[in-house]
Amino acid sequence: MAQHILHGFGIGLLMGGGAAALGVIVGSIAPQWQRICRLALGNVEPTINPAVEEAIQ
Repeated sequence: MAQHILHGFGIGLLMGGGAAALGVIVGSIAPQWQRICRLALGNVEPTINPAVEEAIQ
């Protein structure tokens, strides 16, 4: 009996960890999704040179 409870508890922890990891992945990728699609389609972004950016300002 206790073995079944511990097994269920372990599965619950594993599922909770997986859900948390999935949430973090989605939360970090979702804001960049349009940029990822543009890059995948071959639209290369210009590089940013910090020295040039400082000189412009």
